[in-house]
Amino acid sequence: MAEFHWLYDCFEASMAAHAPIEGIDYSCVPSRVQMLGRLGKGLSPSQLVSGVRSALGDAAKVMRILPKDNPAKGAALHANYAAIRGRSLEDDIALAKKAHS
Repeated sequence: MAEFHWLYDCFEASMAAHAPIEGIDYSCVPSRVQMLGRLGKGLSPSQLVSGVRSALGDAAKVMRILPKDNPAKGAALHANYAAIRGRSLEDDIALAKKAHS
């Protein structure tokens, strides 16, 4: 479950970094507690990790595309994420793989 928590930290940071730039309301996204609550309802830990990895794949895609579409917003997104987590999203995801494999 440590990998899930690391990845969900990354996911929360990506939403926090992205929301003010694009004015996105992420309130409909399941919280960590809601995700963990699904463990007792048929989901396995590996399925939770896979779900967060999928969401992070989408976030990483935005991190790659936004700088091309709007350099100022892209730079702000990367700066916001780095300010929250101290590294890039892609580095963060890679660290999760190394630390929890």
